[in-house]
Amino acid sequence: MTDNLGISNLYENDISEIAQSIRRFLDEVIQKDKLVLPTLKMSRHAIKGLSEIILTGSGQSFYTAQAMAHNTEMLTDLPTYAIPSALLKGTRGVLYRDALVIAISQSGENADTISAVKRAMGNSAKVVAVTAKDSTIAKMCKSKVHLTDCDTSLCTFQNEYLAVAMLSMYLGEALGCMSKINTSVSLRLAQMLPGKLSFTPNSEKELQNVADFIGKFDNIVFCGYSTDEALAQAVAEKFRLIAGKTAFALPIYDIAQSCLELKNTLIVPIVSNSASTPIVMPYIDAIKYSCADTIIYTTKNIAHDCEITDGTVTVDDSIPLFNPITLATVLQQTILELEVNTISISNSDQSA
Repeated sequence: MTDNLGISNLYENDISEIAQSIRRFLDEVIQKDKLVLPTLKMSRHAIKGLSEIILTGSGQSFYTAQAMAHNTEMLTDLPTYAIPSALLKGTRGVLYRDALVIAISQSGENADTISAVKRAMGNSAKVVAVTAKDSTIAKMCKSKVHLTDCDTSLCTFQNEYLAVAMLSMYLGEALGCMSKINTSVSLRLAQMLPGKLSFTPNSEKELQNVADFIGKFDNIVFCGYSTDEALAQAVAEKFRLIAGKTAFALPIYDIAQSCLELKNTLIVPIVSNSASTPIVMPYIDAIKYSCADTIIYTTKNIAHDCEITDGTVTVDDSIPLFNPITLATVLQQTILELEVNTISISNSDQSA
């Protein structure tokens, strides 16, 4: 018989590994309250000559690209686009000498992303790899940001997202879009992230109850706006792969109409940025009106400010740039609780 306590402890170790991985990365790039990227071989002159930024990747890495595109644009004040590497490798006319391509790959061995990097280099675009040390893509690129090793696949989104966030902050400061004070404050808040990823017994109990509730549904639809839509896609894939649930993601503005045609379906809006609530909340109100069952994943301050009093899972607030990391982790913790529950039910059936 499977030891459910042992499985639960194993999953807790997975979540703990996310926090440890983030801490290791931050220890490498933050030195004496300054952001240091020693493997980024771009001069400030080259950075100031950029006209646009393209984030590219495949699979989960493309979700990271989508999630960071808006934030990178806000931090650098440069037009920023997320393009799947499978498309970028064959695209003509968008890769120029003054374009920066940020190629994201946890493994550094994805064939489409390797081809996209070759395409960018062939067009003389500047390329920065956000990838594993000593990987194929890392060896191809002069400039890179190395991802820390992680023993669980749950780290992928958080590791990549944080690395691109740090890179975007570095570029923003070099471009004069971020003051040193703003960068310093952001770095201090980043250093608080590992502590925010630890769950108390009360929050674990809450997530167990949420997992019990989610397990009753045939379909789970995650939704969000901008960054949160990309996070919804990343989480939906993990729900399918790990928890074995039928899960998919849609833009939040498409949900109210779509969910009317789905039976026994749970709608899960994700809200990480208070600045987007004037846009998002009317859609959430429409979802609640049209769809019977919802759970909203958001931060404590957003829930308070928007007077969302029921059907929520909340995390401690950071700045909007970092909130997706904590929300991704609590969503993944829900996945693990859901799988533990599924195994428990299976074992009970076998015992009977």
